[in-house]
Amino acid sequence: MKAIAIVLVLLIASVSTLSPRSHQAEFEEANRLYSQGRYRDALAAYQRLEKSVSSWKVYFNTGNALYKLNRPLEAKVCFLRARKWKPASTEIETNIQIVNRHFKDRIPAQKRDFFTDIYLRIESILNHTILISLLFFFAFLLNLFLFFLLKGRRTRIIIYGAAVSLLLFALSLTIAITHQNRLKASDTAVIKTETAEIRSGPGRENTVLFKVNCGLELKIREKNQDWVQVSASNQIAGWIEADSLQEI
Repeated sequence: MKAIAIVLVLLIASVSTLSPRSHQAEFEEANRLYSQGRYRDALAAYQRLEKSVSSWKVYFNTGNALYKLNRPLEAKVCFLRARKWKPASTEIETNIQIVNRHFKDRIPAQKRDFFTDIYLRIESILNHTILISLLFFFAFLLNLFLFFLLKGRRTRIIIYGAAVSLLLFALSLTIAITHQNRLKASDTAVIKTETAEIRSGPGRENTVLFKVNCGLELKIREKNQDWVQVSASNQIAGWIEADSLQEI
């Protein structure tokens, strides 16, 4: 099959998640190597950066370099890690769909409901720096309005301002906590072995329900020693040996 061009994010953003400046310079140098077709050198540069920086941009472009080097499984792992940071990114989802063409098993992605989709899009836009800034700003506004309330200046504007500030602060805090929990959670995995067996329970004595192939993305539901309960869809679910998985 003719090679498919893969989306690459090279130079992005006025608010960088790669601070300090030295990290941004390293990222731009890695991008330069990539643009010159020096994919091995670019990969090494991205992987060095991964050790000191957690950023969707780094994971995403690491995946691009791995894809160019014909390492689709590792590329998919990087794209899935990038998706944890930006769950509603069309660029990331496009690259996941492209790399999925290298694997036998293809499970259609489940569509998100309207409100979940809107929430994830908002979360994707608000990076860590912006979220922290918003939290401080709304907390300041809330304290300011509360100060005037306690001073006895109970006008309608002050009461409404306090209520709106409290609502926006709570919303920003919820998004920040949800985002951090998603980054810490290990709730997704891919099959890293050529084939694997999904069984009815945690142990080889249990019945084999399905045989799955390398690259299939799975949701982690529960862990029991060396076994993991997973699901790929409403029809495919069961227990699989942990050694067969690369957790995200």
